[in-house]
Amino acid sequence: AVLNWDSNGDNTNNEISHAYANLTVISSPALSIQKTDSSDPADAGGELVYRIWVNNTGDANATNVVVTETYDPSTQFLYANPPPSSGNNIWIFPKIVAGVGESIEIHMHINPVENGTILYNTANVTCDENSTDETNETTEVRSMPSPEIEKVSIPSVAEAGGSIEYKVWVNNTGTAPATDVVVRELYESHISFNHSYPPPADISHAVWTFPVLDVGAPLVITIFVDIPPSFEGDMLHNFVNVTCHEGAYDQAWANTTIRPAPPITVKKFHGFVYNVTLFEEEGGYLLHYITNETLITLVATDMPAGGESGVNHTYYRIFKWNYSSDKWDILFNWEEYGVWNAAPPFYPIDLAGLGIEYGYSSCGKYEIEFYSVDKAGNVEGMEWNDVIVDCDIPRSHVLPLPDEIYSDTFEVEVNASDNGGIKEVTLYYRYSSDNSSWSDWFSCGSKSSNYKWTFVASEGGYYQFYSVAEDYVGHKEALPNETTAPDAYCKLVLSPWDVNDDGSINIFDIVIVAQHWMETPSSPDWCECADVNGDGIVDTGDITIIADHWTG
Repeated sequence: AVLNWDSNGDNTNNEISHAYANLTVISSPALSIQKTDSSDPADAGGELVYRIWVNNTGDANATNVVVTETYDPSTQFLYANPPPSSGNNIWIFPKIVAGVGESIEIHMHINPVENGTILYNTANVTCDENSTDETNETTEVRSMPSPEIEKVSIPSVAEAGGSIEYKVWVNNTGTAPATDVVVRELYESHISFNHSYPPPADISHAVWTFPVLDVGAPLVITIFVDIPPSFEGDMLHNFVNVTCHEGAYDQAWANTTIRPAPPITVKKFHGFVYNVTLFEEEGGYLLHYITNETLITLVATDMPAGGESGVNHTYYRIFKWNYSSDKWDILFNWEEYGVWNAAPPFYPIDLAGLGIEYGYSSCGKYEIEFYSVDKAGNVEGMEWNDVIVDCDIPRSHVLPLPDEIYSDTFEVEVNASDNGGIKEVTLYYRYSSDNSSWSDWFSCGSKSSNYKWTFVASEGGYYQFYSVAEDYVGHKEALPNETTAPDAYCKLVLSPWDVNDDGSINIFDIVIVAQHWMETPSSPDWCECADVNGDGIVDTGDITIIADHWTG
């Protein structure tokens, strides 16, 4: 800007005089930058916020204003408002008017560093008019360990006389290593320490020490304790805590429900077994079929799983069904299973052998009753099952049939028996037109009960029948072959006098003959059924045969 000044006046001689002066005024921007941090001190692993103010205190606009950040290497840029114009540390403002300012808020992440570390940050501002400024900010970092402890009871439900596994996890979720770490257990007076991994640090079995617990490097302690059989409560409480030299602390609880539970005993078959469930609508009755070579063991498992006291004894006794007296005979009364005996019963259980040892046959139906007792004195309810030792091949035969059958549909019935029980019966038949040359045997299907078949013949001739029974353990009668003698046989004689095939010989059959009277095979309406005697003409001979078989 240019200022003009003009002055005039009279001198002593009454003359007018003039004086002139010009002054040029230059305007320029003046940029300043200020910065704060929040918070200070800041936590390692946390967030640090920088706030920057850029002001133009000059009397002219600042153009192409550039703010440049220099971050400490121990920090990481997260985000800023407004976002950077370039990269993550440069902001460009096209113009900052005189007397006006701009602000920037920057969010940074602090890396895990040692306690007391100083972060250094610099910000400067420039513009095209060459006005610059710079500011520095330092932040102290506070870095602390944070040990955390968790604990679980495995299992969560146990019984008196059982064992518990406590699993303890210690983790440092802070930003600095924890030193002189101490884990302390507080056991209930009812339980006793058994062992642990790693071993405890003192004779109390309740203290574990660790020189250093690094960040993110968890420690695991596994502790095994025993519950005395005399314990009568319903809950065990266990407490654990962790401390360190830096003063951090955490604690945890683990509770175990104490619930009495008896063992569960099941039979295990070694060899062939076939299981049949009967009376399912009444809840079911399981029947086992075995061969005389199948052995049985009793397997007892104490409950609750993982917190059991352990099986102490298993007892059993065995009966055999007496088919003559129609009642159960006891072979031996309650004996402990799984212990050595000089005389029967031995184990594993050999039912066929026991039958012989006690003066019975090896085959037939047996009943096994058993239960177990655990070390806490819990007694299982008695279990029982019937087991059939099947040694024999089943037997079956087709019931006799009439020598001649006059209907192409008739019933064939089979009788079958087996000491152990019949699984299924299959009916076979073969056919001959001349009672000399025979077809192969064909199956009519299998039945597991009510062994009756409705047989539908395809043509007249000779039929032979044979049955094959199979029991539950795989014993089976021989299949028929070309030399097999049939169980039953018949000749199928069709009934041509029942012209309409309604099962009655009456006027309706006469009507059909009359409708085709005197016809021969060359007649356009020839009906073979009307030629009852098969002589090639429908005449009085056919009427006579119908009359001979009249049923009305």
